[in-house]
Amino acid sequence: MAHTEQSDPKNRIRAAYAASGEDADRMLALLAENGIDAAKQGGSRDIYTVGGVFGVEIMVPADDLDRARELLREMTGDESPAPAPRRFGKKSILSLGLAVLLLVLLVFLRSLLG
Repeated sequence: MAHTEQSDPKNRIRAAYAASGEDADRMLALLAENGIDAAKQGGSRDIYTVGGVFGVEIMVPADDLDRARELLREMTGDESPAPAPRRFGKKSILSLGLAVLLLVLLVFLRSLLG
């Protein structure tokens, strides 16, 4: 069975995301059968991922990433088993600022009306 502890976490990359612990265990078993030393860790998806925001990340050594993703695609039929990493840029900060501004406006309007 695959190891669940990481010997060098800095050298591991998320190969896939499993919605449940059972799915993660099946993925780890498949990778171990193919000689890939995978590990799992709790994680969260980005907000655009279907089915919830919490689950288990499948981490693999960087050198095994392509092979691991290929194996997991064959297993799950999912074309992109690992969601893209979250990145906060100018658009995200602008969206957050706009949301805060709208919230302040709503609170102000509520105080005027009630």
